[in-house]
Amino acid sequence: MVVNQKVMVVDQKVIVVDQEVIVVDQKVVIVDQEVTVMNQE
Repeated sequence: MVVNQKVMVVDQKVIVVDQEVIVVDQKVVIVDQEVTVMNQE
């Protein structure tokens, strides 16, 4: 069981990398909102 726990720790590290990608996606969404404001004008 101890060996299995070590594998879980490695999986958590991968999750942290995924969160960084999500932050990049949010930046793209902000740029899309700016374009919408220009269209309204």
